Amino acid sequence: MNKIKSIDITKGISVLFIIFLNSVNYWLILNEELKYIIAYIAILSEIFGSMLFIFTYSFETIFILQKMIGSPPERTYRNQIFKRGFLFILLGLLYNLIVSLFNEFTLRIWGWNIILFIGFAQIIVYFSFKLIRWARLVIGLSILIFTPILREFLYFNKSNNILFEALYLVIISPDPSFCLLPYASFCFIASIFSELIYQAHALENKRALNLSFISTIRYGITFLIAGFALSLTDFNPLITPTFYDALKYPFIDGNPILRYYNFQYIPYMPEFLLEGTSAYILFIIGIFIITLGVAFYFSEISKKNSRVCYGIKFYGENSLTLIFMQYIFLPLFIIRIHIFVFFPLYLLFITLLSYLIYIWKKYINSKYTIEWIIEKATVKKRS
Repeated sequence: MNKIKSIDITKGISVLFIIFLNSVNYWLILNEELKYIIAYIAILSEIFGSMLFIFTYSFETIFILQKMIGSPPERTYRNQIFKRGFLFILLGLLYNLIVSLFNEFTLRIWGWNIILFIGFAQIIVYFSFKLIRWARLVIGLSILIFTPILREFLYFNKSNNILFEALYLVIISPDPSFCLLPYASFCFIASIFSELIYQAHALENKRALNLSFISTIRYGITFLIAGFALSLTDFNPLITPTFYDALKYPFIDGNPILRYYNFQYIPYMPEFLLEGTSAYILFIIGIFIITLGVAFYFSEISKKNSRVCYGIKFYGENSLTLIFMQYIFLPLFIIRIHIFVFFPLYLLFITLLSYLIYIWKKYINSKYTIEWIIEKATVKKRS
């Protein structure tokens, strides 16, 4: 069975948003007049960037496990997934060290980031794969619903108890943007829909593919509605000074743009966009399921492989290398630039990165890229 293109397309979309948001944080002049617009752009970029990237990798791990079923012994593919996970964890710690050279960071090495999380996600997905689907759904929903209570408890008690402080550091870390909880729910929920698409793709039947697509979109819309509905439970779908209670979300550490402007929320922002809340997790899971479903439809069912799709897929195939490579260039600009100059520069930047990857693939055959290292370190050659 051929590799499913929609996964690489989705990873390509997410890595473009990751590079975009990092470029904004490094290069763009953050005007006071545009602060709310820029903050909205940052929030949406984080959803379609880092969060989508994490969800897609959890989604992809199920495909790897499904392909292994029935060929090698279970111990072999278990060890392969674990090696892959531990290598991602090491890369995540290295990523923290690189980022800390250019940013203030509480701890030099420890702290959740997208690559470190993906490492733990490999291991979580492996164990979730052994569960039936409804059990995965129950665990995933339980994590995203009850996590805020646990995080709030640890936040308020960490200064009084060294054990709670240690748990807060491990579970949430100095920068809680991509912490283990509540985002471990991605691993359980992504595995359900990954199986639906994998099984339809394995059948190579047009009707099965269409039914899988329709089911995926239907479930995605259900999660969207659930996230929106949950945000209405406090009768405050829009966040205003009247309704916003800072103590309700003490664990939220805004992205660099929100910290720069010294505010925790955007006035009249929908509550389901407030990062780390249960409504937020439900809502973005719905977005991710629909995004993967639409990408699956165009790449696998309708077979519309345009140049744009091919280009985005190219970024997805080399996404991990691009995430590291961007930090070669991001710190080069000492002076921040205006928004009208920023967008052409960003397009030039991603074009440069893609050209460098192209040269790397053409003349070095992709050797020593992050993807090459992971494959060589984890995939055991058959004799």
